[in-house]
Amino acid sequence: GSAEAGCVEAIENLISMCENGEGVPRDYHKAAEWREKLISELKQRYEQLPCFNNAKLLISAMSGLGRAYYDLLDQEHSVAIYREMITLAEKFDADYPGEWFLKMQVFGYHDLAYAVKGQVRVEEQTPGKILSLDIIGFIECHYKALKTAEKLNEKTKNDSQARLILAMSYY
Repeated sequence: GSAEAGCVEAIENLISMCENGEGVPRDYHKAAEWREKLISELKQRYEQLPCFNNAKLLISAMSGLGRAYYDLLDQEHSVAIYREMITLAEKFDADYPGEWFLKMQVFGYHDLAYAVKGQVRVEEQTPGKILSLDIIGFIECHYKALKTAEKLNEKTKNDSQARLILAMSYY
């Protein structure tokens, strides 16, 4: 159908159907597969027409896929997606200055921290040295979230939403 052909709206509908069990059996793994397809299509769309809205759609979709993998306890893929999302959000922030991509970087670092922490939980049987390195990664992600939130707060001249994001970054 149109989802297989790459229609973004059809793919989004299939993701929702798979996640909610609407007309198909509920299947979070299948929804994650469709999210992968969605990101592929949105990357192509951005390459063909680079603009703020296409960049925003791509970053939002990547955030959703990172969360989907996290919920499926697939921290390895979740970490990889969040790292790629943050890198793209940094690039897009340079291309389209404003607050949106900075906010997504802060949220991406927070989510990445918990995905890294999730790796620690999944790998509890590993030697303490590996566990320590993962905890350092967790702390580093929170630090980067805090620094990015401070940058956002400065950029927005201390607006209330930026202050809230900054305050959340201290926890």
